[in-house]
Amino acid sequence: MIEFEHRIRVLMKEAEEELRSIGIKPSSKILEIKANRRAKKRLGCCKIERKGLGQVFRIEISAALADARDKALKQVILHELLHTCPGCFNHGTKWKKLAKMVNQTYGYHIQRMSTSEELGITTPAAEQRVHYKYCIRCKRCGSTS
Repeated sequence: MIEFEHRIRVLMKEAEEELRSIGIKPSSKILEIKANRRAKKRLGCCKIERKGLGQVFRIEISAALADARDKALKQVILHELLHTCPGCFNHGTKWKKLAKMVNQTYGYHIQRMSTSEELGITTPAAEQRVHYKYCIRCKRCGSTS
């Protein structure tokens, strides 16, 4: 895991440089990027914390990506780095515009959601879908479980 942590830090520096070279400025207040061993349904996560008058970011990358190619791993890191840009914490218009710019310049396929298969990694058993015989639906709001 230590090797993976080092790898994502190196790739993050490369990803930040790629963004800056096309005029995109990720936050300089990213406290850490680390591997998340528990993440089963997400490949990456950008968390924001309010500190005094400012904000800082923490990025987590799923350990399921430990065997991914560098380009696939960097794509997930770039996705999360874009969230640190002003006005891009969600997947709104500005985030999509920046993602499109990165995709066109470097040939990535950054999008709102990606699957393990799209990134060329095998799906861990915990990520495989479970099929249930019954579904319960609320008559009032329509939510299911």
